Amino acid sequence: MHIQTAVILGSILFGLCAAFALNKFAALIPARLEHQWALEIEAHALTLNNTFEPADYSYTLLQKVFITGIASLIGCAIFSTYGLSANGFVIAFFYLSLLLLVAINIKSALLPDVVIFPTLWLGLLYYAYIGVGSEHIYGAVTGYLIPFFIMIVIKSITGKELIGRGDFKLIAMAGAWFGHSGLLLFFTGFVLGLIAWLVIIYFVAKRNQGWTCTGPAHLIGALAATFGTTLF
Repeated sequence: MHIQTAVILGSILFGLCAAFALNKFAALIPARLEHQWALEIEAHALTLNNTFEPADYSYTLLQKVFITGIASLIGCAIFSTYGLSANGFVIAFFYLSLLLLVAINIKSALLPDVVIFPTLWLGLLYYAYIGVGSEHIYGAVTGYLIPFFIMIVIKSITGKELIGRGDFKLIAMAGAWFGHSGLLLFFTGFVLGLIAWLVIIYFVAKRNQGWTCTGPAHLIGALAATFGTTLF
């Protein structure tokens, strides 16, 4: 099937934007966060260095090429579905933010608020502007409360918080973009993606990081919510 020129150009542009965001921010943001946390620890105030070093969070060339390729494929799917429209561009922005969060999460287990909250608010504002804001407000609220109450139940049974607070906010961000009607597909993709990711870590990583990054599962959940209705 012939791919239109607009789709090709949109896919290339999306991939280049993702590459720029990864190179510029994926190492910088977690380094700044850790530097800020260190500054707030009074016991170490005298030994702190006023510079931060993002080198520990840098990505290899292969990793950069991989995420750029994934971004290009997602961009192709977005612009094939929505065209070079306002809706296509705002969905592309959502996925650029999500890919940035995934890249950060895999490397450092962080899901920074500085990326999540602006993306969440932009989703709410955009859908309010086009007249369907209430569904997406309910989606953000539901997206936060469902994992929150699940965490309460798990903690009451095990005494441990197995779901990170960053995940609550990131699922709320997804709810703000997909609305409460899209959360079922999102949660389905998220659970399946998390299982697949845990299997990959178990058989491929062959090392215990002390934490499990959930970023890839969020990406799969978002893809399920975006394109699931067109595939099934």
